[in-house]
Amino acid sequence: MINKKTLLILGAGASAPVGYPSGRALLMKVANELSNEAFALFRELRDVGYRQAEMEKIRIALAGSMQPSVDAFLEKRPDFLDIGKAAIAAALIPMEQRTLFERGEQATWYEYLFNRLGDQSDRFHENQLSIVTFNYDRSLEYFLYSAIVHS
Repeated sequence: MINKKTLLILGAGASAPVGYPSGRALLMKVANELSNEAFALFRELRDVGYRQAEMEKIRIALAGSMQPSVDAFLEKRPDFLDIGKAAIAAALIPMEQRTLFERGEQATWYEYLFNRLGDQSDRFHENQLSIVTFNYDRSLEYFLYSAIVHS
């Protein structure tokens, strides 16, 4: 149980220890995988209605932008906002099951935090923890939700 008021402010890299890509790695993944239909990301965007020409335009712009992340790119290029958000979601959502729950030799800080929150479900709401996240993924939220449900 966390009894002392605690605020966690999470930014870039907070989810890297659980296998999520950094902002740069996500940018590279999106730029590379929008190149052709051999990649699931390309097929998923096509299946929800994006045309190959649209994917090629964002792929070229993203690769040439020299921005550090997809979200930094989208701040400067709102004309790509819809397809950019779709690409981020399509790249990250599959990682929730595959990456978050693969347990290694070392516990992640997500596991450490969950165990600090206590195991009494009727008192869980008494934890004095607030979290502000600037991350592009929802990995911590999904991890905590799933761990609570399965515990």
